[in-house]
Amino acid sequence: MLTTDYFPIGGILPFGSEIANSKMWLPCEGQELDKNIYPELFDKIGHTYGGKDDLFKVPDYRGYFHRGVSGKTGKDPDSGTRRRIQNNEFSGIIDELVGTIQDFATKKPVKDFQGNVPHLPTANISVSGETSLDGAAADGNYTGATCTSGGDAETRPINMNVNYYIKARN
Repeated sequence: MLTTDYFPIGGILPFGSEIANSKMWLPCEGQELDKNIYPELFDKIGHTYGGKDDLFKVPDYRGYFHRGVSGKTGKDPDSGTRRRIQNNEFSGIIDELVGTIQDFATKKPVKDFQGNVPHLPTANISVSGETSLDGAAADGNYTGATCTSGGDAETRPINMNVNYYIKARN
């Protein structure tokens, strides 16, 4: 159980377990809170993650990868596509702000590359993906086939699940 006061209110903690029944730490699951019950936390995050009037939300970090704000360094070249989420709805494009969301993207490779795929089928068959016949040589070696199907549901780095908590009070 986390009991120190060294962590600031509004600070986010990735944690490799669960913090059960804590009044100090709340899970980052988008729940709505009353600013009269959590005034210090509201002073830190306000309506950044949704809510209105006396109600505000903590961030919902379930299923998200986190990225530091680039601060105009150019390390987030698509920062102009970031959107703020309010009350489970996207509300306009706002770049460079904490709490904004950016949709997935898969960048085209910068450099051309070739692969050597021995024994590429010369017939149109389907396994986990399919290639068109325009690049398959008679001997079955790859010469420039085009992938026409297959692939995973998302592009992602190797990852591990953690729980995220926000410090709500001392």
